Amino acid sequence: AAIKDIMTQQIGMSKTDLIRETGKLFGFTRLGDVIEISVIRGLLEARRRGYVDISEDGEKVTVR
Repeated sequence: AAIKDIMTQQIGMSKTDLIRETGKLFGFTRLGDVIEISVIRGLLEARRRGYVDISEDGEKVTVR
């Protein structure tokens, strides 16, 4: 849901920026491995649900 919220305000962004913005939304100022992995899992779920597309190289996320 957080990724969907962030992406409705953007046309597209890098995966790194999306991870950072999602962490900020939850109040994290530092992103460790656990946070990054959790956000990536959420990103994959957002793609599965049809909210976003991920480029073939995995670095760009766009709104569907």
